[in-house]
Amino acid sequence: MDHRAFFDDVAKGKIAPCYVFEGTEEYIKRSALAALRKKLLPAGLEDMNEARLTDPDANALIAAAETLPFMADKRLVLVLESGMLSGRAKDYDEAKSAAALCEYLQHPPESACIVFYVRDKADGRKKLYAQLKKTAQIVQFNPLDEREMMRWIAKQLKGMGSMEDIAGMLGMNAKGLKGAKVDEKAMARTEAIILSMTPKERENPAILGNSRKKRIAAGSGTSVVEVNRLLKQYDMMLQLVKQMSGNSRKMKKFAKMGGGFPGMPGMGGFPGM
Repeated sequence: MDHRAFFDDVAKGKIAPCYVFEGTEEYIKRSALAALRKKLLPAGLEDMNEARLTDPDANALIAAAETLPFMADKRLVLVLESGMLSGRAKDYDEAKSAAALCEYLQHPPESACIVFYVRDKADGRKKLYAQLKKTAQIVQFNPLDEREMMRWIAKQLKGMGSMEDIAGMLGMNAKGLKGAKVDEKAMARTEAIILSMTPKERENPAILGNSRKKRIAAGSGTSVVEVNRLLKQYDMMLQLVKQMSGNSRKMKKFAKMGGGFPGMPGMGGFPGM
């Protein structure tokens, strides 16, 4: 399962009894955990219904999962830095604990949602991971590709003011953007133009001559004049993509400006693919 499917399930209230969060995109991973926490835990009762365990053995994890929730349907049991999924267990017999958890997680309790939060990737050779692949939802948090990042940026830009102001806030060159506004219709045309470009053209818009611009205009239902004007906005978006790809800190800063994060319904997610 990728992060988009996860966010969609959470929005629909489809919560699995057990998840493994893995992958290198930490910002979206943390956002997913926040979305799950908000969906599961009643406001004001979060601390009473969440257990955060760092590299627990089987006994500690099972005890947390078997504790009944307080005025809620489920508890959230968050497992961090588990040596049974990556690295080495610290203060317990890994083989014994992994065997106990493999048996327990075949029938996890309905009153808990267990999340194994793995930084980067889990070790696929681990016994517990092999079991979780059968009984849990493995959610992959990989860096957004260029097209996904472009669409997210386009969504975030709506309602954020002028292109010149946005460029200034992000420390980018605002030359040629004075007076340019971000509006929904302009973004829709920009997206149509982007999708009419070849991968090589998207990577390096400087190669766009008149014949290429005419082809793009015809393919996007715009004019060459619009292509020239909107390429200024696209160039800024391309710079943003290069700045933020794989950079969780910059993605977080930009999302705060736009009010959302990738793929989260109602929170600045992707337009329909």
